[in-house]
Formats: sequence, structure tokens, C-alpha cells
Amino acid sequence: MHQGSQTPISVALDPSQRAVVELADDADAVVLGAGGTGKTETVVELVADRLLARGWAPASVLVLGATRTSASALRDRLARRVGIPTPGPLARTVASLAFEISRADAALRGTPATTLLSGADQDRVVADLLAGEIEDDADAHWPPSIDRPVRELAGFRAELRELQARLLERGVTPSGLAAIAREHDRPAWAASAHFLATLEAVQDSAAPGSVDSAELLIEAAVAVERGASITDQLRLLVVDDAHELGIAGLRLVTALAAAGVRMIALGDPDLATGGFRGAVPGGFT
Repeated sequence: MHQGSQTPISVALDPSQRAVVELADDADAVVLGAGGTGKTETVVELVADRLLARGWAPASVLVLGATRTSASALRDRLARRVGIPTPGPLARTVASLAFEISRADAALRGTPATTLLSGADQDRVVADLLAGEIEDDADAHWPPSIDRPVRELAGFRAELRELQARLLERGVTPSGLAAIAREHDRPAWAASAHFLATLEAVQDSAAPGSVDSAELLIEAAVAVERGASITDQLRLLVVDDAHELGIAGLRLVTALAAAGVRMIALGDPDLATGGFRGAVPGGFT
């Protein structure tokens, strides 16, 4: 550990956990461990060491949690552990970090701030558009397997929104999806491409300047890649449950690393619990 460190350890760490806490100031690391092996406990002690023993400024360390629930739990746990004032929460979601980066970049460039579309708003637009197709008898592009009762389900709307997000992450347009559908003879993909093209046009006209979470992550990554000096105070980003990062999240984290932010990612590449949301379990390695 850093010489002169007197941080009281609140729990007994095993040698592998202590090795992570004792990493050098300029170290990057990937930490592998299955669920229940103490990764989050290690994160808490690592942050406490940096702030209390090494004297880092509170704004210099940030932990990313996989979900709002886990980030909130981490935020509260870290606040109790370090017991010092901080300029903001020590733990956030990657979307929350992206939102801050995007808004700061807009302020620096003098452009309108990004507005995030909520899931409820997105669902309402999708539901209205699907219902409008049925009402106008303009839904012949859907195959028989995706009939009207199916398209009235909340679960189907959620699948369409996830499809849109995954395409955005990969830079695939609705016309690109249509081409893939023709190549692989996938009528459901072709119908979805037709619908998503209309959906994008409706979203752009109804809420210009608004983005969903996938677009937000990409926008923030582009800002960092462009060299915007919006993370000057951040020295270390700790990613808990890094196996839950998707392509857009990985792009943002990679951009921050390239900008000089040190990175410690903890996770289990064998887990795929967030695959339906686009998680890339082994991507963080």
C-alpha cells in the first residue's frame, strides 16, 4: 500500500482483495471474480484507500454500478465508509455519467443541452405508432407470426425498443437492418426495420434534440474522443460488475481510458445476465 497509509480497513480483506486495493496510483486492472467473492467489498475499500489514505480529492474517483439499484446501494455504502463531504455521489450508472459528460460538452460548445427520453415516453410513442398502424390498416408489413394481439403487448414494445437501442450501438440504420433481413430471409427483421424507420422520424419531429440511453452513451463517448476537457478532475474510474457493460458503455469507458483516466474493472466474463439489454460479458477484459 502507498507509504504512510493509515486507512483503517473496515473488513478483513483476503490477499487478492488487498492486492487490488494496493494497486499503484497509475495502475489499470481487470479483476475477475464470480458472484459472492467480494468484488464490491473490494471496490469500497479501494475508494476509501484513495480518498482517506492517499489524499485524493473526492472528485477524482468514481464508481460505476451496473444498474440504478446497485449504483444507489454503492453510493450509500461508500458515503458511510469514507465519511467525508463529496461534490456528488461516488457511485453512478454509466448512463448518469454519460448524461453529465454530454451536458458539460454542450455547455462548453454553446449548444442546446441533450434531453433524455424516459422509458415511459419511448413506450408511449411506440404504442401510439403501433396502434395507429392498426387503426389505419397500415400494418401489412408485419408477418402473420407477429399479429395484432402480439403487437398490443407491452413485452413486444419493449423488444422493439431494445432492438432500436442495439442497432444504434452498432451503427446499423433501419435500412441496414432491412438489407440484413433480405440477405438472411428474416421477415420479422424486415417488418421491424420498416417500423423503426417510421419511429425514428416520429421521434425526431416530436422531440428534437432528445436521445435515448444508447444514443446518450454514444454522444458522451464521441465528446470524450473529440478531446473535450470535461473529465479533468477524474483520475480513476472503477467499474463494478463490468460484465454488464454493453457496446456503447464499453466505448465510453474506452474513450475515458484513452483520455488518461485510470481504469479498474471488476466482473465475471462468464456471466450474461444483462445480455437481453445488450451486455457484452467478456468485453471488459
